[in-house]
Amino acid sequence: MWQTLSTSPQESVPMKHSEVYFPLNATVAIPVPDDDFVGPQMCLNQSYTRRSCGLIFCQPWERCVNGECYCKPPYLCPTQNNTAICGLDRPYRSYCHVSNKNE
Repeated sequence: MWQTLSTSPQESVPMKHSEVYFPLNATVAIPVPDDDFVGPQMCLNQSYTRRSCGLIFCQPWERCVNGECYCKPPYLCPTQNNTAICGLDRPYRSYCHVSNKNE
């Protein structure tokens, strides 16, 4: 990816830089290196969050709505082959129900 830097002086005076002349009001493209920890600039420009589901699947208790993961309503939570979860106020049928309680 390229980052664009521009100068905006009052006058357009050429300046010498590496044997190439640029007017001061020119737009110059400079490459931005990818970060090994954060990732490529292309992904940073997309502003993905932990709720983004355009490229990955949501958790089983969530569903993808307009590119973001949201908790399913309790009536859409799966009811078969689930382990009961103990809560402070009562037992829940699944983690899906617990996550709905906390949001």
